[in-house]
Amino acid sequence: MYLDKNSNMTNGFIKNENLSKVELSSCVNENDFTVNVHNLNFKLNESTSTVKSDVLASTGQEPSLFYIGQNDNGITSFALDYKYNDQVFIYLSTLNSDVYNLDEETITQMNFNIPNQFTSRGAGIGSHFNDVIQKYGHCGVIEQRSDSTAITYTYFDKSLVFTIKEDKVIDINYLTLPWAVYILIRINLHENTPLNFNFFILFFLCL
Repeated sequence: MYLDKNSNMTNGFIKNENLSKVELSSCVNENDFTVNVHNLNFKLNESTSTVKSDVLASTGQEPSLFYIGQNDNGITSFALDYKYNDQVFIYLSTLNSDVYNLDEETITQMNFNIPNQFTSRGAGIGSHFNDVIQKYGHCGVIEQRSDSTAITYTYFDKSLVFTIKEDKVIDINYLTLPWAVYILIRINLHENTPLNFNFFILFFLCL
C-alpha cells in the first residue's frame, strides 16, 4: 500500500512519478509523544514519581495506580487513576525500566478516543486521513485492517498510531516499544558495519 502524490492510498504497482517524496523533516520527534490534558503534560516513558508529582501539583489530587497484571515476560502494568482519566487513558509498566536505569514504572501507553483532545500537532478524533498526513508527513507506515486503517509513526522506542475508519480518526494511541533488540545491536555491532547487515541482524533477532 502506497500514498500517491495526491495523498491517495494505492495498492499494487504504481509509476515512480506518481509516488510522493518523503520529507524526513515531517517525521515525528521527541516532542510528538507528549499529551496535554488541561495544561497537564504526560510524556511517554516518564517515571511514575514524576507523573504523580505533576498530577498532584496540577490538580491538587493525589493520583493512584490500579494493578492490571503481569505478562509472560514479567512486565507489570498499571492504569493511572487521576482527575482526567476519562479523557486520556494513561498506563504505566516496567517495560524498558532497566534500559533507563529506573526502579519504578514509566508511562508506556497513552490513548484517547473522545473529541476535544488533540495531539501536539493538532490532530484529533474526527480528523481526516489527509489531515494526519499533512501534519505528520508521508513517513508513517500504513496498515489496512479488517474494518479500519492504521497509520504508525515511530521514533526510536516510541510509536504514535492513528486508527482511521470511514476517513475519520477514531483512536489515537501512544506506545513504548521494547528496546532490547535495538540496544543489543548498538552494543555488539561496530559503527562501520554495513547498514544492510544491521537490518539483517535486527530482522533475525526479531524472529
